[in-house]
Amino acid sequence: MKSLIKASAFAGLLLTLPVVSEAASTPSIGVVQLKECAEASKLGKREQENFEKFKNKFQQELVKKQGELKDVQAKLEDSDYLDSLSPEAERDLKLKIRRLAQEFTQLQQYFYQSLQQAFMQSQQTITVGVAESARSVAEREGLDVVLNADSCFYLAEKYDVTANVIENMDEVYAARELEDPTLSEAPEVTIPDFSSMPLPDLTSEE
Repeated sequence: MKSLIKASAFAGLLLTLPVVSEAASTPSIGVVQLKECAEASKLGKREQENFEKFKNKFQQELVKKQGELKDVQAKLEDSDYLDSLSPEAERDLKLKIRRLAQEFTQLQQYFYQSLQQAFMQSQQTITVGVAESARSVAEREGLDVVLNADSCFYLAEKYDVTANVIENMDEVYAARELEDPTLSEAPEVTIPDFSSMPLPDLTSEE
């Protein structure tokens, strides 16, 4: 009888040991929706607004330059208008359209490069903000790991700490805004002046 009791006790111990060990080694996990943080947080909204202002400024300049180019092109295609010009004036008109075409091309290239850089910088700023707040939330709630939901095939709602992270991001943003009232102001967009670039030589066409 005593042997049976000892055997039962030993078997019970074997069943409970793995459970205790597993519970002790299982990390406490939180998951964050990065896209939602970017769209809903004050930091994310500011970055998106600044990016849109930056893009719109360049697009307006491109449309303006394209309009100037079309106006000059229309004059060059107007035979009556060309007949009314002196040879020097016609040459100046051809120089002008080449200069405008060159400026438009350079501005377009600069725009696409700058747009890509601005987008990458904006995403990096948001990612850093999310990472900092995720650490704060983890420390406050005793989480061992906070993952990006984009790396998860499935996410149980109980692990989602996105709302907490956004709340912390907004608190941090509000505190920084008190220290620097210009934080929400969009940076000045500077567009280079390509008109100073050397004009193409038309000597060979004369």
